[in-house]
Parts: sequence; structure tokens; C-alpha cells
Amino acid sequence: MTVFWGIMVDMLLCFQIWIIVKHFAYPCKTNLTFKQSGLTMTHSQLTVKQTDLTMTHSRLTVKQTDLTVTHSQLIVKQNDLTMTHSQLMVLHSVPTVKHSLLKYLHCDVSA
Repeated sequence: MTVFWGIMVDMLLCFQIWIIVKHFAYPCKTNLTFKQSGLTMTHSQLTVKQTDLTMTHSRLTVKQTDLTVTHSQLIVKQNDLTMTHSQLMVLHSVPTVKHSLLKYLHCDVSA
């Protein structure tokens, strides 16, 4: 009979330990699941932020392309100004040639 009661006490102790472990382990599992969900949301937010950064990078690339086009336009305008400067030099040379012709004609008339 003593062996029977010993086995019963051991089973009761094991059952109590099982209840205690289950009671304390279940909330921990719930908290871990909740924290994991929080991490999943954070991961989604990070993905969204990464997408925003990619879009911002694309916009910066577009703006950089616009700046390159503007730079090309400035080079074209600079070339136009260089041509205009050359044309002004030619126009400046033409009066000098006319002045020389007038001096020559003046000399010819004097002779």
C-alpha cells in the first residue's frame, strides 16, 4: 500500500509541475508571438522606407539628368556666345578694312 501512495504522490507532483510549467510557458509564448508580429510590422515599415528611398533615389537621378541636360544647354549657349564673339570680331575687322581702304583712297586722291 505504501508503494501505491508513493506512486500517487509522485504523479500528483508531476501533474502540479506540468501545470506550473504550462502556466508560465504559455504567456511567454504569447509575448514572443506578439513581439514577432511587431518585428514583422517593423520589417514591413522598413521595406516601405526602403521603397521611399528608392523612389527618392529615382527622383534624384531624374534631377541629375535634368542638370546634365541643363549643363549641355549651357555648353551650347556658351558655344553660341563664342560664335557671336567671333562674329563681333569679324564685324570689328570690317570697319578696320574699310578704314584702311579709305586711307588708301585718300592717299590715292592726294597723289
